[in-house]
This record gives sequence, structure tokens and C-alpha cells, in this order.
Amino acid sequence: MHIRRANTRDLDQIRRLFSDTVRYVNFRDYDIEQIRIWAAGSENIDRWKSRIAEQYFLIAEKEQMMVGFASMTDEGYVDLMYVHHEHQGKGIGTALLGNLEEFAERNDKKALSADVSITARPFFEKRGFGVIKIQSREIKDITFSIYMMTKALKTKAEI
Repeated sequence: MHIRRANTRDLDQIRRLFSDTVRYVNFRDYDIEQIRIWAAGSENIDRWKSRIAEQYFLIAEKEQMMVGFASMTDEGYVDLMYVHHEHQGKGIGTALLGNLEEFAERNDKKALSADVSITARPFFEKRGFGVIKIQSREIKDITFSIYMMTKALKTKAEI
């Protein structure tokens, strides 16, 4: 597997992977209407371009195929973490998150934070994140439960 920075040439693949992951993985924890609204987030091309340009945005590739992506803001907020539905449980998410953590530690971040889905909560908990609180978020009049999570990082002195 190869991890690299994303660029705008990756946009279509990122959007497709996002939409497919929501439809094929998150359906276990969300109803049809929630999935429809969530997956429609792939259509906001300007927002995706902004994330690629403004965040530490990584792509995981295996045999020339995009198998996952993750992004983090300058503040240490893990904004995106998606792994292809056919490549779940193969260490891709762990590798992406590890790369984000290393980048954050090198840049003196004290902690990472994330707002995660019901589906993603166990993944983040296994990697040292703790739930701060459960929030409700409305998107187009549909309510989603989101877990606000955080993880303390090592300082440069501890690395």
C-alpha cells in the first residue's frame, strides 16, 4: 500500500469512494433516508476541492486503486476517514490515521479530535480516542447521531 497527498486529479475517485462507502458500509447503522442524504455530500465539488487544498489530505492506494482517504485540519481535527467497502479491516484506516497522528505530532499538536459516525466509533476507540459527548446534527432536516471524540498525542519531547 502507498500513502500520498491528495490532489484535485483525485477528486472523482474520492467522491466515488466516499459515496460507495456510505452506501455499502454505513447502511448497518443508518436508515435509507440518512444514507441518501449523507451520500449526496459527494456532489458538493467545491467543498471537496477546498478540503484537498486546505487540509492535510491523504490517499491510500493499492495496486493503482484508491482504497481509502483521510484528512485533517491545521487544528488537528480529523475531518474525513473513509476506506473502500471491499478493503475494510485490512489496516488501511489504521495506516491513514497513523500518518495523520505522526504529522500532527511533528507539528506540535497536543491532541486530535473527530466527529465520528456510529459505524466509525469502534475504529476510533480501538486507536485510543475517547468519546467526549454525543451530538445530534441535522442535514436537510434529517438527524444524525455523531460522537465527538479526542485523543491526546505525544509531545516532541516524548517522541
